[in-house]
Amino acid sequence: MKRNITLLLTVFILIFELVASHPFVRNFSRDISKAGTQNWDIVQHENDWMYFANNKGLLEFDGSHWTVYPIQNQTPVRSVFFDEESKRIYAGGYREFGFYARNRNGVLIYNSLSDKLKKNDKVFAEIWKVHKLHGVFFFQSDYCIFKLENNNIQKITSNDKINYSAVIDNRLIVSGYKNGISYFDGKNLIPFPNAEVLKNKKVCAILPYVNGQLFFVTDFFGIYLYNGKKVVKFKTDIDDFLDKNQVFCAAIKNNQLALGTVQDGLIVKNLIDNSTIHSDINTGLQNNTVLSISFDRLNNLWLGLDKGIDYVIIN
Repeated sequence: MKRNITLLLTVFILIFELVASHPFVRNFSRDISKAGTQNWDIVQHENDWMYFANNKGLLEFDGSHWTVYPIQNQTPVRSVFFDEESKRIYAGGYREFGFYARNRNGVLIYNSLSDKLKKNDKVFAEIWKVHKLHGVFFFQSDYCIFKLENNNIQKITSNDKINYSAVIDNRLIVSGYKNGISYFDGKNLIPFPNAEVLKNKKVCAILPYVNGQLFFVTDFFGIYLYNGKKVVKFKTDIDDFLDKNQVFCAAIKNNQLALGTVQDGLIVKNLIDNSTIHSDINTGLQNNTVLSISFDRLNNLWLGLDKGIDYVIIN
């Protein structure tokens, strides 16, 4: 009897160690969602429903059912943003941006905003990010940003390809490949001081850190920290992993920094206790290419994959 108890305890310990190093993953394949392949952006509604920028349109998940709402020109949706004030879901695609709002029957209806553009301004590529700052909306494309204020749309052009943008601490921050990091002062893009180290590097995420500091996550060059005065390299024990694998997206919540890669799945770094979680196709993911990543209110992770969607329980 004593031997059996010892054996049982050993099994429990092995299971606990396995769970601790590899989180539980719930897979949502295309067969389940009936959506397109790639998922480029993720946002959570105030009612906890999840929305994904999918190749077939805006993909909605209410916890039980999946619904696809195509965008006006039937192109892939690249970006989503939930506006808490209006309850609208803003979205962007190829040469198209606007918002979804519910009709009397509760069905989401798409309303185009890019239709209001002048003919010369309608020539742009994908809308990769949607932001709101002080009641003003910004739609970021590759070489321009559209500013929506009081129903008027202004096109702000850039002489550099925009890799990423984010609104942090009441500032719209933009990363360009040649020009590096800038912020929008209301009229122009102003370069960050002492941030030359990020020039000619592709930034794939700009994230808030403690005490007003910022993380700049690059594709092949690791993580950089802006400490308020200059940008410096943020060294971690996963730097070798980051040098060998292309990072495509990242998210942060509390002390957890999550990174999605192109060929090696997900890696989550705890910035307090320095623990690391790695999840890939061998430990539950549907595939190793993570195109978008987002924490939900339960502090778990939603992953928009090259094929399908995964829910990773790390909390």
